[in-house]
Amino acid sequence: MEDGFEAVKFQDSDPEKGTWYRYIYTNPTSPQPAYIPPLQSFFVGKAVASSPVYSVRMSPEWTTTAPPDLTEGYRLRSAEATESGVLHLRASQGNRTSYAALHFDRNASPEYNSREDVRALFYDENPLTVYALTALGEPLAIHANGDFELQTTGLGLRIRNAGEVTLAFSGMERFGHDVYLLDREANRTIPLNETPEYTFTVVKASGAAVEINDRFALRMQYTGVWNEAVEVQAETLTVTSLKGEIHVRSTGGMIRELQVYNLAGALVYATTEAATEYRIPAEGGQVYIVRANIDERTETRKVRVGEGN
Repeated sequence: MEDGFEAVKFQDSDPEKGTWYRYIYTNPTSPQPAYIPPLQSFFVGKAVASSPVYSVRMSPEWTTTAPPDLTEGYRLRSAEATESGVLHLRASQGNRTSYAALHFDRNASPEYNSREDVRALFYDENPLTVYALTALGEPLAIHANGDFELQTTGLGLRIRNAGEVTLAFSGMERFGHDVYLLDREANRTIPLNETPEYTFTVVKASGAAVEINDRFALRMQYTGVWNEAVEVQAETLTVTSLKGEIHVRSTGGMIRELQVYNLAGALVYATTEAATEYRIPAEGGQVYIVRANIDERTETRKVRVGEGN
């Protein structure tokens, strides 16, 4: 690949498949060359968001199953391997199909994170696009979250044509949740573990694409049937509530920026005054998302402020 693209390697551990490695991007001309495991899918991201987009060049010579830093080689995904913790969503209308996915990861943040999520892409030429919405209203094609049970997950559709649309869900048997589809317009709740498909009709008055992003949502109840090995890390940012206040404390560095959002996505507090502790008045009986920029990294926490605490 050309210079200007970001190199990211990460490792996943699964109690059934063991440890396996994936490279989202690797530059073989870099000072520390690495390789791409064959038969893998990955996303390419720019190193600098404002930089121009150059051509992307790939070569089979850059793939290997035995990288020099791993004595046992890559452990690749098998076609027979059972996927855990992923809920697949397919929207179809005639011969048009679009896909999105929800990934249950206990360490994932509820808002967009480039290491966890993939933004939904919209083009006028695409007649149908389905996506998930974060609590802040960010449209994602792949949405990872560590607590889907905390709130409903909005679903959106961008569609050009009128007619019947079918939403189909798969992977629920190993997703670790009972999942319910909420159709607010029809005032219906569909248990997807029992009925994994739902068909509705889109009525349009013009040829322009329409957004349907306030009709459907997913409600989930964690069942605990999916078990994942979780790496325990020291807590560097603690967020608690006491007596109508949100208490934020950092033990991993100075907080340079701090934002607090409610679940509707509205910003209720923000400051760029550097500190390691904050006390923020908040409305009782509400859940908030706290985002802190600690030195050069960003951490996110959820906190509920009790009615009378």
